[in-house]
Amino acid sequence: MAEDAEFTVAAKHQRTPVIAELLLRPAEPRLRYQPGQYVLLGDPDAQLVVRSYSIANAPRPGR
Repeated sequence: MAEDAEFTVAAKHQRTPVIAELLLRPAEPRLRYQPGQYVLLGDPDAQLVVRSYSIANAPRPGR
């Protein structure tokens, strides 16, 4: 199922010179996904090519 959603970059952490971790906040309260799914992210206004990214949650204590 394809759908468009808007996000705001809430935080950016540069993990290596070429890898950045982004914390994205969806405009909608919840983004539903299944394991193995991915999103296509890009910003044509900033001339950033659309690329695919796996969806992952940060590890949480007790889970």
